[in-house]
Amino acid sequence: FIEVTYKTTDIHEAISDILESGTGIFLLACYAPDARGLFTEAIRHDLVGNGYVWIGTDSWMIPDIWVTENATETAILKEAMQGVIGTSPSRGENSYGEQFSINYQSYTGDDTEVFSHSYFSYDSVYILANLIDSALLSGINASDVPSINQYIVNKITFGNFTHIGTTGNMTLNKFGDREMAYDIFNIQEDELVKVALWDLENEIQIR
Repeated sequence: FIEVTYKTTDIHEAISDILESGTGIFLLACYAPDARGLFTEAIRHDLVGNGYVWIGTDSWMIPDIWVTENATETAILKEAMQGVIGTSPSRGENSYGEQFSINYQSYTGDDTEVFSHSYFSYDSVYILANLIDSALLSGINASDVPSINQYIVNKITFGNFTHIGTTGNMTLNKFGDREMAYDIFNIQEDELVKVALWDLENEIQIR
């Protein structure tokens, strides 16, 4: 597992760890600029292509991730990233998501693409607001923050909280984690191609 954080990025140290490990499978969790920098170094050390598998997270597996200000560097990165596997929470499609996209673009005044993070952020805030509203409707005083917090914990832990949002069904388990599906992508030529879906019930489903 390779983790390159935003504030403590050390590309050379990460590459050194890769070389010392001797492994050929890498899970890269970082931001887009760090991913480009690490891949640039990985190319220099022949750590891409046949014999190596790179797996990325949705924090950097975005359209045109290989694009830089230099055309030559862009072409080299694009070639090196072919076949990279990426994961991203599966947003699905429903009327709530469509309306959110319309409202978002109306607010920005253009046809700016709405990234998946926006939908999930909206739903996260909505879940909390919904639970707080439910606590107040139950009769808890708005100034009684400890009781509101306990109500929310109990609702999540014992209530099997479920709601339909812009990202589909939102079900929280007893630990407060969302149970959801993940899209699996593959970089092919100029695109991020969705190749599979994974969820708890059906596990991996190849497209």
